[in-house]
Amino acid sequence: MYGRYRNSTGSSRSYASEPPWATDYFNRATNISNNNTNNSRHNNGRRNNVSHGRTVAGNGGAAERRAANTRHPGYTGYRYGGRTWPRPSFRDYDFWARFRPYAAPHGTDSHRERERARRENRDRGDRRSRMEGKGERGRGLAGRTEIEETGGVEWKRKQEEQNGRQEREEEEKTRREDRDRVDRRSRMEGKGERKEKEEERAGRENRDRGDRIMKEKIEIEDEGNREEIGKVREDERKNSVEGEGNREEIGKVREDERKNSVAGEGNREEIGKVREDERKNSVEGEGNREEIGKVREDERKNSVEGEGNREEIGKVREDERKNSVEGEGNSEEEVRGPVEEERDLVPEEAPLAKNVLTVKSVNLHILQNTKEHKTADYDCTERAKDPRLVVRRGQVFIMTLTFQRPWSSQDDDLFVQFSIGDEPSEKNGTLEKFQLSETDSTRYKQQGRWGAKIAKQDGRQLSIYVYIAPDAIVGEWECQVSTAVVTNSEEVFTYTAIPDIYVLFNPWCSEDQVHYTENPQDLNEYVLNEYGCVFNGMADYIGRKPWFYGQFQDGILEVCMTLLRMAFDLEISKDMGDAVTVARKLSRIINNSAKDPGLITGNWSNNYADGTSPSTWKGSVQILLQYARTKTAVKYGQCWVFSAVLTTVCRALGLPCRSLTNYESAHDTDKTVTIDSYKDENGEDLPEFKSDSIWNYHCWNDVWINRPDLDSTSSSRGRYSGWHALDSTPQEQSGGRYQCGPSPHKAVKSGELSIGHDTGFIFAEVNGEVCTWMLPRGSASRADLKLLSRDAHAVGKQISTKTADGQPARGIYNPGARDVHHQRVDITHLYKHPEGSEEERAALQLAVGRGLGAKIFETPGGVSVDLVKPESVMIGTDFLFTAIFSNTGKEGQMLNNVTLGVFPIDYRGERLGWDKVAYIKMEEVELRPGESRRFELPVSHRSYQKLCDKSMSMMLRAAAKVKGDDKPVTKMEKFILSVPDLKLEVPSGVDRIQRGHAFTVVLVISNPLPRPLTSCRLQITGPASPLPSQGFSAEDGSFSKKIKDIFPSETSVLNVDMQAYERPYLNNTRQIEMSVISAEMPDMEGTLTFKLQR
Repeated sequence: MYGRYRNSTGSSRSYASEPPWATDYFNRATNISNNNTNNSRHNNGRRNNVSHGRTVAGNGGAAERRAANTRHPGYTGYRYGGRTWPRPSFRDYDFWARFRPYAAPHGTDSHRERERARRENRDRGDRRSRMEGKGERGRGLAGRTEIEETGGVEWKRKQEEQNGRQEREEEEKTRREDRDRVDRRSRMEGKGERKEKEEERAGRENRDRGDRIMKEKIEIEDEGNREEIGKVREDERKNSVEGEGNREEIGKVREDERKNSVAGEGNREEIGKVREDERKNSVEGEGNREEIGKVREDERKNSVEGEGNREEIGKVREDERKNSVEGEGNSEEEVRGPVEEERDLVPEEAPLAKNVLTVKSVNLHILQNTKEHKTADYDCTERAKDPRLVVRRGQVFIMTLTFQRPWSSQDDDLFVQFSIGDEPSEKNGTLEKFQLSETDSTRYKQQGRWGAKIAKQDGRQLSIYVYIAPDAIVGEWECQVSTAVVTNSEEVFTYTAIPDIYVLFNPWCSEDQVHYTENPQDLNEYVLNEYGCVFNGMADYIGRKPWFYGQFQDGILEVCMTLLRMAFDLEISKDMGDAVTVARKLSRIINNSAKDPGLITGNWSNNYADGTSPSTWKGSVQILLQYARTKTAVKYGQCWVFSAVLTTVCRALGLPCRSLTNYESAHDTDKTVTIDSYKDENGEDLPEFKSDSIWNYHCWNDVWINRPDLDSTSSSRGRYSGWHALDSTPQEQSGGRYQCGPSPHKAVKSGELSIGHDTGFIFAEVNGEVCTWMLPRGSASRADLKLLSRDAHAVGKQISTKTADGQPARGIYNPGARDVHHQRVDITHLYKHPEGSEEERAALQLAVGRGLGAKIFETPGGVSVDLVKPESVMIGTDFLFTAIFSNTGKEGQMLNNVTLGVFPIDYRGERLGWDKVAYIKMEEVELRPGESRRFELPVSHRSYQKLCDKSMSMMLRAAAKVKGDDKPVTKMEKFILSVPDLKLEVPSGVDRIQRGHAFTVVLVISNPLPRPLTSCRLQITGPASPLPSQGFSAEDGSFSKKIKDIFPSETSVLNVDMQAYERPYLNNTRQIEMSVISAEMPDMEGTLTFKLQR
């Protein structure tokens, strides 16, 4: 055996007695054959082929040659050096064509080129072997030791000397090429003679530093000092370029390099030619670092000390990053890599100049800003993942920018840009761009414009105040910060990694359209209170049920923003900053119809099998989250549901809002502003005439808006500024859509219907005159109608809203309960003048005008009737209905067909079929002058439970026909039954519930009916959840559980273990509501209010 040789894997291979020069001859055939299959200079396979070729050559063993002969069956042997060598036959054309060029005569040009290629292949294999070991010098010494043992020392030494000379020549050639490329780059980016001189000077300095570094590397290599080499490598990884110090991180400037055009001539073709050079050289004198290949994490930290011209090749392997060969890092192979393979890794445009200020990070100070803007209760500002900043317009917020160097007012310009929508523009108010003000004055926020000024500077950090215009669009704004050099505004750095910012209405700002001018403490209720109530029942039996608005709960603000965009048909416009337009469109989007999609589908049919009964909802959160989850309208809702959800949306957007209830609320279907019903001569309804209706109660909203636009001659606020009525229940279309309002209270009160926005419809709801008309027999014209009766006091009673105390509505009170008034405010006086007053009559005449409505001011005569309703009646008990007929004239009267009846109705006052709960009829009754007669009708609980719906509402009616007069006497009133409350208690006391700890709620349920309550289910709503062990199912923010049936007159006690939500952290008040839902009676409800202890 002649010797041993290490292949590319580091293992030892044997080769036969042929000398290395003979072995290398065979290697040329196998090596070039493999190389021709993959000619990519930076391909991994090629490097493996090179190593494989040397391994085969080095082995020369029989097994390897047999494998080669197997691959090439056309081989035959030939004698050389005392042994047989394999060679291809002429039949193997492909292999022979690759092998034949190496048989060219010595001394020709092609032969010299082939010899140079042979040396390059061999040298690359040697370098590869040394890199994969423990270092170049150690590998070389180990290799020479083995060669000396086998007798090849002299040959190896000569080869290494020759290779060293060639490598140094190639390195010198590379440096000359680098200098030329730097010069071309400098000429392209120059804009003047002075700048070109500076670039030339910087280039000379860089070349000098590069020469010094290269000499040091060569000296270290010749000495073989591995320890010194390790120190140099470590220094190269950790040290930044001295003298300039303004190097930008390569990893974070990719986006900037794509966006910035090449300064100077902008010659893209020339740049494409020098991209590879720019990737390998970072000219620190100009700050133009070029990114090379795919830059790893450690390569972003490395800089060549004193030079800045880092060389990198295509796709750098893991071992090449760890074992860079000192003195050979700029080899010919590395320099001559094809540009086309790596062109996509180079930014399309030139990098920024070194002196451009770049933003590293932005701090929005969410905790501080939300406290100042009264938005800290929004869950999205407190969540650990992706917190969002919520601010109000017309107010400043602070943000801190961190740069790569200190900001300078003399050298740097800074711009802030806010945009909203897909195509933002300054014309429609969806794009705002403004420059940072460097003065201490407040001029930056004057004239209702966006602006920014410096708050303070601390080293590389700059805090600025940003002012949002008071008429800005309400929505989700994108923010970005741009910087530029004062002397070169074309070089701009833009930072876009700022989370979107929610901008809301600001009722605390005097310049905002929704500025609240009454007691500012009221806003704790109308904007900041998550807990409220809706009033129900009847005017004489007012009830109340709590409602959890939940505008601050996680995900609710996002849903409300989505509804706002849908209300504007997904088009962002300046009108989204106008409170009047926003309010009107929100009244439309809350309800859903076939032609106009929205949030909630209304249903008054008593059939809710494919959805949820309106009486089951206890809060807005569940409705909004269900809509966000399903992307379809929620089934079903009625007026109080529409009103409460609209309150949630308005408060979430910063618009002061409250829900209210109008008892005996009229529904004017024909826009006559009178509430008309039509009878025949016997007092029976005429089906051919559509009658208006009077609801037991109807819920809508008030929103606060300043309206100087309606009265320019008045004060800056306007005479109509203040509360506006807004109704989202789909009753009558306005402008082709189900929308109503906003209508100013003052216009409604005075009967000024010309203000528009459905003021006439709302006037009829609260102040319409109830008229009963008789159509004579044989007549079909409305002109022949005769007024039978009118009632000026029947409509618009006890208009109620919650007290503005900012606290939850404690307890549930059924109709007739006395304590319901403790948290109720009567606002009837805001909608109408006192009944019967001159002002009220004048407003009615102004609203009614001429025509049929003028007849209501005629004074009808005849016998009168009054109804006496029973006291509060609990469901499951009988009651007595009483009517009193009085003769107010001086002559006796004979009454015919005196009837008393009780009919089932829904809460809107519409009859549920034609069945009667109770009925009595008397043929003749005589009334003497001044006499009054009392008539009674008993009503059984079995009858009303069979016919009434869950509202347990009934119509009481008394009628009679006076003999000799064609005008019948009639009167109707509504009546509703009470439902028992649930009793909720905490045995340990509500003042001992601690944050993050479980507590037990004791629930007491009573069945007042003489029959069992079946299909019972317990539902929990509010900022608390039952423990998993309780067996509740959760859906869209509420929890429910099936419970056992409750027998007649039974009292059932349930214990529920719960835990309150910890957020919002700044508000400790919590209120939960529990409901028992059954098939036999209306829902029984109860609430529990408490404060968390720390």
